[in-house]
Amino acid sequence: MGEDVAPSTSAADPTSDPQITTIITTDILDILGESKKKPEVFGPGIQEEISKRWGRILCEGLDKDQKKGLMEKILVPENFQLVKAPKLNLEIAVVLIESTKNRDKRLEKAQNHLGLGIASLTNLIAFLIEKDMDKLEIIKGLSEANQILLDLHFENTLNRRKLITYSLDKKFLDIVQDVQRDSMLFGENLTEKIKASKSAEKSGLQIKKTNEASTSSNIKYQEGNRKALPRQTQRGVKRGGARNRPILF
Repeated sequence: MGEDVAPSTSAADPTSDPQITTIITTDILDILGESKKKPEVFGPGIQEEISKRWGRILCEGLDKDQKKGLMEKILVPENFQLVKAPKLNLEIAVVLIESTKNRDKRLEKAQNHLGLGIASLTNLIAFLIEKDMDKLEIIKGLSEANQILLDLHFENTLNRRKLITYSLDKKFLDIVQDVQRDSMLFGENLTEKIKASKSAEKSGLQIKKTNEASTSSNIKYQEGNRKALPRQTQRGVKRGGARNRPILF
């Protein structure tokens, strides 16, 4: 009698072939979400002069006097003081450690900076509601508000860099100290700067070793001369310590 044979799982069985997949409908795919990250989409380009001028503020910040003048010019409406940063309650402040209080002060400063930008736009909108404004006046008001926000953007870049540099080696700090941001926080060519710094450091060490070896050779040469001098002077000295007097004829 023949033995019982187990059912065959040949390639003809679609459930056993890993190459066969079920087609998922579009509505199910929408529920599952995107399979890959969508590329970032940008809007139409702006005038080149706007990009250059405001791009400079993003990278360098406002001039000190210009910033001071703008901040003094923008007034917070008396009935809109909520735009100012809320102050830390004294009851809470007394129990906080110094580092936490300092961090809160920095955040409060940034929040007030943002508040001035909002106040500037709010004042402009209020004026436009009440009366017609000249085109140049509107552009000027928008520009001043935007410059405040651009400078805040720059300040946040600095704060991020400060936060990160606390964890970095001092040698690395010397490399990135004066690096200007672009699309990357520490510049797109950071790798090249690190390589150049390491190469310069290596060259410096080689020069230092060469100088040290040369200095060491000079010291040994001088010491050898000093040791040889007494032997030369001893030729004219007797064992008793007196010099040989010349013979007179």
